Amino acid sequence: MGSGKEGVGRLLVTGGAGFIGSALVRHLLLGKENASGVGRVVVLDKLTYAGRRENLAECSHDSRFRFVQGDIAESDRVGKLLEEEAIDSVFHLAAESHVDRSIEGPEAFIQTNLVGTYRLLQAARERQKKMKNGQDFRFLHVSTDEVFGTLGADDPAFTEETPYRPNSPYSASKAGSDHLARAWHHTFGLPVIITNLLKQLRDQAVPGEVDSGHNPEGAGGSETACLRGWIQYSGLAVCG
Repeated sequence: MGSGKEGVGRLLVTGGAGFIGSALVRHLLLGKENASGVGRVVVLDKLTYAGRRENLAECSHDSRFRFVQGDIAESDRVGKLLEEEAIDSVFHLAAESHVDRSIEGPEAFIQTNLVGTYRLLQAARERQKKMKNGQDFRFLHVSTDEVFGTLGADDPAFTEETPYRPNSPYSASKAGSDHLARAWHHTFGLPVIITNLLKQLRDQAVPGEVDSGHNPEGAGGSETACLRGWIQYSGLAVCG
């Protein structure tokens, strides 16, 4: 992490009220190993079906924490937030993320995952240019393994070398956002890290996920559950 007003990391977490984002925020603020390295954590979340303020209840009394309800596609608002909070690192987790929803209404996925990511990258680029030590800025783009397509029962595991083969509006929109993040790194020099996570499920699931078969106790015929194992860690079930 870079250094902001107080000489320690000042972080923006988009989608920080979601099940993965809130776990990250709690880790950053409540994890003992991070206590001296985090000066500020600002959560920007639109609070759609996947975001819940109660996920951040444990952090609400921490003076380093701030919650802002808003959309990553609101360029001016995001830019002002990065400046006023002297943000030096962005953890970009905000996304429309349910495959079935993307089939029913793909436009929201294009707007958030593609347009929203583009506008956030632009705001981050402007923030980096204004920093005294812009080389210390970091942009972590959190994506999904679904950009690589679908595994057959006998297929080898995905790797970073696996070609992109998105098969749904959701995975296509996330693949596009990955390409934008990569392009902003190579074209504009924005320090970007891209991660492609596996399926994850917390104790309080996003409505619809368990019904789709993403359940370690009763996975049934879920293709994902059949092809991957389940690991339980700190209340977070990680499908890997």
